[in-house]
Amino acid sequence: MIGAAAGEADVAAFRRGLARGERGWAGLTLPWDADLRALALVDCDLSGAILRGARLEGVALAGARLVQADLRKADLRGASLVRADLRGADLRGADLRNADLTKADLCEADLIAADLRGAMLDGIAVSFGCRAFAGVRLSGDAVRQLYSLILMTRRTIPRSSARSTRCARCSKCRSIRRSRSTPPSSAPRCRVAESALAKLAAFDVALRRRTRMRRPASGSHGTERVEFEPGLGDLLELRYAPSRRFLGREPVHENLLIELAYPLPEAAPATLRPAHVLYRAGSDRITYQASSAVSTFTLVEASPARYVVDAALSLLTPEIDFEHRGPHQLAGQILVVR
Repeated sequence: MIGAAAGEADVAAFRRGLARGERGWAGLTLPWDADLRALALVDCDLSGAILRGARLEGVALAGARLVQADLRKADLRGASLVRADLRGADLRGADLRNADLTKADLCEADLIAADLRGAMLDGIAVSFGCRAFAGVRLSGDAVRQLYSLILMTRRTIPRSSARSTRCARCSKCRSIRRSRSTPPSSAPRCRVAESALAKLAAFDVALRRRTRMRRPASGSHGTERVEFEPGLGDLLELRYAPSRRFLGREPVHENLLIELAYPLPEAAPATLRPAHVLYRAGSDRITYQASSAVSTFTLVEASPARYVVDAALSLLTPEIDFEHRGPHQLAGQILVVR
């Protein structure tokens, strides 16, 4: 009883501090099953906090710093963790169903047996080589989003480092690593480190209102032009030329068409739903074409002057692949000037 009373006193003191506007709670220790519902923890520093089994359903944790926090078995259903810093956090067995983890940093987080069904994972930072994901429960869009990130990172992990359990390339991960047993040259890359490879921001973007594309026939071998016709949604046309990024030899022209299921001005800042995607690349002829993709598109800004869309695509099973490149990845921000 004494221990229970002390735990309740700690929770009460925490609530009073929040009411006074205190945001620095690094190293906080609360008892198992602490009831923290209805609290506003936006931008709080909870680094190293021990919150095992805490009840955090629907709590606002946007921008919170939870580096190396102990959240084992915590109930985070429906919590808002947008841009939260969860590097190295212990989330084993945590219930994150329907939580919003948009742009959260999960590098080196331990997610063994966590429940992520229905969670929003757009733009998350995660290093797949850092910790095990055994027993993680996923569903729907969460599967698609994580699978897309796996495809985007798997080609950057050398075979010699397949057994590595630490990420040394990402400066964020490096700040919390306990050791440097794996040399940086051979450590697996964290998803955050991929930002240097993102090239979509260099594409010229045109917005075609109420337009859809007539995709080339499967046997066209890249000779058929893409035709446009009136449609229900808008179409983003991205062009990049010249470029040596794709073949590594002669300049290459790239073209990416993203057909949306609805007009862009009617979309709220959230995940966009593409109807079709078509990517083509080549110089004097088309050497790569893919219309099957795992992708995430998130509208992060919609102002009178522009739209900003965070995009990540993994192009699968290309119809044309003369150079035998296999799956191809694109990522970055798409800037659409109105």
